Amino acid sequence: MTGKGNILRYTYMDRINTLTQTAKYWSGPVSVTLYIPTQSTEMDTNYDWKRKYIKKKLHGINTATWNIIAVYANTVTDEYPISYMRNLAERLVKTKYMLLLDADFIISPDFTKKFTEVVATLSSTQDKVAFVVPAFEYLEEIENESLIPQTKDQLKVQLSTKSSNLAPFRIQESPEAHRATDYDMWYTAKKPYVVEMYTDKYEPYLVLRKWNNVPSFDERFTGDGINKVAHIMELKAAGFQFVVLTDVWVIHLPHKRKQFTEKLLQDPLQRLHNRLTRFEFVADLIFKYKLGPCTAR
Repeated sequence: MTGKGNILRYTYMDRINTLTQTAKYWSGPVSVTLYIPTQSTEMDTNYDWKRKYIKKKLHGINTATWNIIAVYANTVTDEYPISYMRNLAERLVKTKYMLLLDADFIISPDFTKKFTEVVATLSSTQDKVAFVVPAFEYLEEIENESLIPQTKDQLKVQLSTKSSNLAPFRIQESPEAHRATDYDMWYTAKKPYVVEMYTDKYEPYLVLRKWNNVPSFDERFTGDGINKVAHIMELKAAGFQFVVLTDVWVIHLPHKRKQFTEKLLQDPLQRLHNRLTRFEFVADLIFKYKLGPCTAR
C-alpha cells in the first residue's frame, strides 16, 4: 500500500522494542500513537527525559514516512485512552487506505503489492468494504527470525506441525474474536471471500478506505477490552461488508501483559464498567442506525 495506504500502530511505552522489531516488515507510511504512563500521583509535566528515551529507542528506524504522536498520562490514575489513540492515529492518515493494527504484529511480505492487486480486481467502490487481514500468533518468543513464514504455504506448514509455535490468533483465549474469519476456508481460498458468520464478539484487523464517513472508535471505551469489538459492531451497523484477504496475514509477537490488561482481568468493577458502557453503546447504535423496532427515544 505504499503511496496508497498507511499502517496505523498503537502502543505503550514499554513496547517500543516490539515496535522497532515489527518495523522491519513494513516500508510504507506509518501513523503511531505512543502512550507514556506515569507513576506520579500529581500532575506530571516532566516530558523531556521521556522524549529523549523515545528518540533513543527509535534510533535506527527509518522514520521518514512515520508520523509519531506521544500521548502523556497526567497522573498514575489516568485510564489508558486506547480509543482516543486509535482515532488520533487515523487522523494522521493521508493515504487512500489504512491498515488498523496494534504495534506488536509483524506483517506478511509484499502486503502492499498483494493488497493493491486485490483492489484492482474489484469493480465496485470499496467505501463500505472492510478488508479482513487474518491474524496468527506465536505462542512463545521466536529465537530465529529466519523461520518467520514468507509465503502462505510456509505458514500453513508451520501451523500443521505437531509442536507448532504458531496458531490462529487468540484461538484458545477468545475463540469468537476471529472465528468468523473462517480459517479453514482461508487455508485453501484463492480469492477474497465475504464473512458469513458475523457475531458481536468479532474483532479482526482491517484495511479500510480512508473517507469521511468511516465510523471512529468510541472514546467512552478506555483501558483494554471492548474498544475493537465495538468498532467492528458499528461498521456492521453502518452497512460495511467484511471481505477476507486470502494472500496476506499478520502475526502477533508474544509480550508481557500491560498493567491495564491486568487491571481488566483482576478488577471485577472494571469489567462491570466495560459491560455497562457496552450496553449504552449498543443502545446508541440502535437509535443512530435505526436498527430493529426501537428506533426512537
